Parts: sequence; structure tokens; C-alpha cells
Amino acid sequence: MDRGACCHVAGDIAFDSKNNLWLVTGDDTPSGAGGSGGFSPHNDSVSDSGVYQAPFADARRSSANTNDLRGKILRITVRPDGSYTVPAGNMFPEAQDPGDRTRPEIHAMGFRNPFRITLDKNDVAYLTDYSPDSSTAAVGRGPAGTGRMMVVDKPANYGWPMCVQPNLPYIEMNWTTNPISSVAPFDCAAPKNTSRHNTGLTDLPRVEKSELWYSFQAPTPCPESHLSTPTQTCPRCRRRPCPAGTGSASATCSPPSWAVRCWSTTTRT
Repeated sequence: MDRGACCHVAGDIAFDSKNNLWLVTGDDTPSGAGGSGGFSPHNDSVSDSGVYQAPFADARRSSANTNDLRGKILRITVRPDGSYTVPAGNMFPEAQDPGDRTRPEIHAMGFRNPFRITLDKNDVAYLTDYSPDSSTAAVGRGPAGTGRMMVVDKPANYGWPMCVQPNLPYIEMNWTTNPISSVAPFDCAAPKNTSRHNTGLTDLPRVEKSELWYSFQAPTPCPESHLSTPTQTCPRCRRRPCPAGTGSASATCSPPSWAVRCWSTTTRT
């Protein structure tokens, strides 16, 4: 971890049926650092005026870095003398390491602060991961903070800090403008780690979907201003009736304004 900075070092361990040790690590990136504002911390600017600036504000140096052990599930075999070997079946086999740009200990990647891991009798991992801090979505930045629970039955990339789900990207930012400006949504199907702080591969595995994800705001009926015809539905209120007194019993909701502007093709049930 980066001494003198904070946060998110995670921490939980478990042993599987073959006595391999599994451990989870956080992204080691301060919340809200470098202008992230509770969204995705991927500021790769070269200036460093404090612990909350680059490179500490760039989780692409850790969670999205195939050559770094942070923001990962690690899976190793511990020897009696305290040293360890790497069992087969992790994400980047040691024998296939292209130019020392991957770590064979990595079983899964793309986590922010995976604070709990449990293994079942079949050595399938159950994992929970904390969300970032923004309680609402923002145009030009991305979705609201979204916590996740994952069933990890194979090596996988879960996207942080570029994506929450395969269809829910953050927006890449230009950190050199004042104020900072939006570039484009990250590509969750073929993510690229182009950070100057990345020491691993540029082309990353596609982002996998978590089994459960949740945000700060409880699902609520849409307000009257969003009522539309009975045939229309929206991502936020799909299959939810509108409240009494705000429309007919069969009325549904039109998309909220942020979905129209930014994520009109994203399904959010």
C-alpha cells in the first residue's frame, strides 16, 4: 500500500478445500481523491501536490493493473516455511506472462474494497465490495455509487474503476482541463488501461457482471412529472406501478432525465 495515503486496503482471508489461501485487497485509493467527487478515481495527471492527488488518485494503477496485487482476489499455496507457490487456475498463469506485466497470484481483479470473502465446499468464492460515495448519478461522470456482491467461480475482471457492470460504465475524464471535462464512457466489453501509472497490460479482460448490485437510493415510484402512457416503461421503474393518485392503475413511468441523457440503453431493473 502507499504509506501516507489512504484508503481501502480491504482484508479478509479464507482457505479452500485444497488448502490454498485466498485473500482480498483494496484499491488503496482515497475516497474522492483527485477530483473524482465520489465517482471513478482515475486521475493520472503527473502533478503530485499531496496524498490526495496523483498518483494516489488513480485506481488504474492498482485495481485495473494486471501487474499489481491491489484491488484483487489473490490465490496462493502457502508453504510450511511461510513462502508460497501459485496454484494452477488463476487469471494470469506465470508461464504465459507477457513481459513481466502480470502477477500470477491474481485470481480476479477490478475491486474497490472487497471486505468479505467466503468459500463454499466447491471452492467458489462469495465476495462483497464497497461502493464509491456519490449517492446520485451525474451526467458526464457516471452512475451513483454501487455496491456489489459477486459469486466468483472463475477468474474475472469486475471493472473498477472503469465499470460497475458490463453495461454501466463510468465516464473517462480529462483531468488537465479546468474544470475537468468528460471524454467518453469506458468500454466495458474491451477495457483498456491507458493510465501513465499502469505497469501492467493495456488490454484487459472484459468486465463481468456481478450477481447483485445496489446503490444509495431505495427504489421508489416515479414522480407525477414522469408519468406517461401505459405502454411506456423506463429503466428505473420497470414493472413498478405508479403510486395511488398519480395516474391510472396501469400507468408506468418514462425515463428519468439522467437516463434519457446518458444511459437510455442501460437496463436498470
